[in-house]
Amino acid sequence: MLFWIIAAALTAIVTLAAVWPLLRSHAALAEGRAAHDVMVYEAQLKELEADLGRGVIRGEEASVARAEIARRLLKASREASAEGGLKTSARMAWIAGLILLAVPVAGVTTYYWLGAPLVEDMPLAIRDNDAADAEFAALVAAAEARLVQNPDEGAGWDALAPIYLRTGQSEKAVQAFSRAIDLLGATPRRLTGYGEALIQQAGGRVSEQAGSAFAQALELDPQALLPRFFLALALSQQDRLAEAVPAWQSLIDDSPENSPWLPTARAALEEARSRTGMVAVPEADGLAAIAALPENERQQAIGDMVAGLAARLEQSPDDAQGWLRLIRSYTIMERKDDAARALRTALATFSPGSPEEQAIAALARDLNLEPADEVAQ
Repeated sequence: MLFWIIAAALTAIVTLAAVWPLLRSHAALAEGRAAHDVMVYEAQLKELEADLGRGVIRGEEASVARAEIARRLLKASREASAEGGLKTSARMAWIAGLILLAVPVAGVTTYYWLGAPLVEDMPLAIRDNDAADAEFAALVAAAEARLVQNPDEGAGWDALAPIYLRTGQSEKAVQAFSRAIDLLGATPRRLTGYGEALIQQAGGRVSEQAGSAFAQALELDPQALLPRFFLALALSQQDRLAEAVPAWQSLIDDSPENSPWLPTARAALEEARSRTGMVAVPEADGLAAIAALPENERQQAIGDMVAGLAARLEQSPDDAQGWLRLIRSYTIMERKDDAARALRTALATFSPGSPEEQAIAALARDLNLEPADEVAQ
């Protein structure tokens, strides 16, 4: 309401200021005509007196003429001061009032049809954000225009690449990181950003090209953690879960508590452990050690870990969870014959219909696995 009061007052002031010269000009014009008539009649009176003094006119005729001129002078003065002034003032006041009324009505009507009178005020924070976004977009557009003219300016590509990545423009991000790497050289940051852009472009899948970029970043900076996150994610996506478990565990152990990827890494570790059945087989230090081994040695270490589990089950066959882990591990390692033999032994260990036997049978159905013909007694 206060806004409308202020707006109305300002409109009235501005309109009055606009019509005031018009009022002044008409008043001055009326006053000018009245003064002229008075001067004419006064001059006639003086001329009459002069004629009378020179004997041009007789006294009786002079009296009659003097009375007529005086009557006209009085009438002219009254008309100028009363009728003329009042009529002019009234007419000008009427016109000014019409203008003062028409301008606000026209303004309100136009705003009603073209504006948005029912829309609530926009919060200041949003208006500030809109201004900031507009300024940011202008800066990006200016940088893009500069790169059109100077496509070999590596600093420009290097600056725009992470912006494209954060705003979800994956194709532009891939191009920008690639150009920055070509022009300025490969760094862990650029290689990691390039890999992330490729993942974003692939809908979250860690492609072979992205994995290669992360591996190169890790070679340049073995302490970098983000490339290790994506490499562990690649192992999980490829169902190489026996390798993913130590990779996730090693990453978690080395990451600060405030690392943004920790919740995802922990969830991925639990999933990988659940699917492989290798929960708590090696301790955390053992997992970290396995993850740090070269590929061939890592596979050997995993095989030894599974063999250790199988040997333990031979000594303590009543461990149903151990059998579940061993069967899953053999299946993931594509050792189907070993998985079938382990399944047969596990089913024979527990009495039919027991919870342990039912859990093992359910796993076999999930894995589409049949027990081997020979039974290990």
